[in-house]
Amino acid sequence: MKTDFALCAPMFSETGYGNHSREIYRALKRAGWRVNLFSMEDPRKYDNSNKHEIYPELVADIAELKRQPCIHIQPPPNTVIGSAYDILYTTFESATLHPGAVNRLRLFKEVWVPCKYNLKAIKKAKVMRMPAYVMPEGVDTNIYKPGYPGTEKYKYHNYFKVLYIGDWSQRKGVEKLIKAFQTADLGRPGMLTMKVNYQGDNDIHSRAVMNCDCIKWKNEVEQVGVKNIKLVKDFVSNEELVKMYNTADVYAILTMGEGWSLTVSQAMACGVPVITTNASGHLDFCSKSTTGLVKVEKWGPMDHQETVEVDFYKNQLFAHPDQKNAKHWLEHLCRNPQKARRMGERGMQRIREKYTWDKSAETIGKRMKKILGKMGKF
Repeated sequence: MKTDFALCAPMFSETGYGNHSREIYRALKRAGWRVNLFSMEDPRKYDNSNKHEIYPELVADIAELKRQPCIHIQPPPNTVIGSAYDILYTTFESATLHPGAVNRLRLFKEVWVPCKYNLKAIKKAKVMRMPAYVMPEGVDTNIYKPGYPGTEKYKYHNYFKVLYIGDWSQRKGVEKLIKAFQTADLGRPGMLTMKVNYQGDNDIHSRAVMNCDCIKWKNEVEQVGVKNIKLVKDFVSNEELVKMYNTADVYAILTMGEGWSLTVSQAMACGVPVITTNASGHLDFCSKSTTGLVKVEKWGPMDHQETVEVDFYKNQLFAHPDQKNAKHWLEHLCRNPQKARRMGERGMQRIREKYTWDKSAETIGKRMKKILGKMGKF
């Protein structure tokens, strides 16, 4: 099979990078590109719909790879597979780059990142002689859209419903979100649903740890009004996620740093108003007219435990969101539903017009044409 360029990426796992890789691959195919597809992951470890769809399409033509450019979609630490022109498509959550991450970047001919926040970090790190480009991510607006049917089981009538989706971590701001929610004077009962990326009972984010953390943080502040917190810790499909978005009054994530923030863009695509930190990658598509932007209290490193988990976080700068300002935004959007609705509508329009996966593939295609042209292949 004759191909235009290679793509080496995690193609089977249910991770942010995995979802990104599959969506980019599908969009490139729709755009007419012939992709020499490699998977970073061993297909024998997976038995899901992703494997059943993607595995038959793996090309993995090594001989062809040596003559063509290759897009590597990888988190740090990064590795190359030795194409004619190795491109790294990655993301960073911090405002600064760890020296180890900088050294890894230098293995590639050029680097792509999804946002200006990451581009600024690369320039600040002075990664010399390396072209760097912004290649925005996207949303499948055929799936993530308002008015999804079958949402009854997520409805809590008369409650102000706040949704969070993500890791149970300091970087994602779960402690500050719980405390802001508990202390917010909403004027009616509140329900915070937290869909946690759960990976088993043996890691530091086990069910027991999450339950203990939740109780501890609730007890550290004074609860105002009737509040309930629901932890959802099992896998849910894209269809179930859309239902959760569509029954939320607000989506909230008090992140310390994002390279893109997929869940924020998904919530916006569903027409849900968003509360999030006024810093990092999502500011490429979030603004005051679409988002409740929480003030940054300070810039600084995360605590020891989080940096033990992810070594490239160690001593790097992250945005620490202001908990009191987050509380203000919860109260404000609860008491001003018309404003919240308008924010959601503007956010949905922005995502649908500018940030779909097909538009991402179009941006990538323009750059690949230039690279292939210089190689005499286009």
